[in-house]
Parts: sequence; structure tokens; C-alpha cells
Amino acid sequence: MDRVRNTVTGDVPGTVVMAGTIQDGVHLHLPARPVVSLPYRYGTPPPRAGSFQHRTSLGGTASTRVLSGLGGVGKTQLALDHAETSWAAREVDLLVWITATSRDGIVADYARLATDLTGVEDADPERGAQRLLAWLAATDRRWLLVLDDVQAPPDLRGLW
Repeated sequence: MDRVRNTVTGDVPGTVVMAGTIQDGVHLHLPARPVVSLPYRYGTPPPRAGSFQHRTSLGGTASTRVLSGLGGVGKTQLALDHAETSWAAREVDLLVWITATSRDGIVADYARLATDLTGVEDADPERGAQRLLAWLAATDRRWLLVLDDVQAPPDLRGLW
């Protein structure tokens, strides 16, 4: 008789049941993940530079703003100031900061945030990213999403 060896590694929520022989399909029913409550912050923005000087508002009601320029000119600090000022004034219910150096990283963060907001975890990160975009499009909550350090603008195709 062959020996059966079962191994479980990693974090496992709940009870683990191991069996030597399974005759039919296995169905795993996990409870839905709890949904975060708003207001909520996602991501880790960089610290404020000690030498940063706050700029007065540019005014206007643009729903999308793009900061571009050479590295080191202060785009991240300007975005950080806007994000923190908006958060402190309670102008947003959801503040998201994503370091956008690769498409895979952006998609992974979108998928994790979608899970936080909806309680649904998708096995396919692209599907999770689309779930986030659908949530953002449908919600009546105020949100601010910062994509910092975009290396290749084509990486954002289909993600905005």
C-alpha cells in the first residue's frame, strides 16, 4: 500500500481537513471576507519632504489630473500634499496610493483593493482589477486614486 502524504503550507483561514482518498469533487466554501468601512486609506505614500512648500489650489473641478516632468522635480510631493490635504479636510472617503512602476504591480494592488471593498477575492488579478474599476465607476462615495511613479503610460491601458 502506498503512503499518502498531505502537506499544507502558508496561511490557511479556518479549519484544515486532510483526506487520503477523495472519490468526488471537492467544494470549499469560505465565508466572505469582511468589507472595509469607509473612510479608508489604501497604500503607503512616501513621507513628506521637510522642504516641501504647500501650493495654493489651482482651482477648477477637473476629475482627473496628470502631473508629468523629469524625476526629482517634486511631482510625488505635490500629489502627496494634495492627497493628504484632501484626506484631512474629509473631501474623500477613499484615498488610494499605488506605486505604479509596473502593470503587474498596479493590477495586483487594484485586485487587493477590490477585495477590501467588495469582500470578493478573484483568483485572476486582472478580473479583480476590473472589479475595482466597476466599483469606482458605480459608487457615490468620494475617492482619490494616486498612481505614483508611472514608468510606462501604456501600462495603464484598460486600468483607467
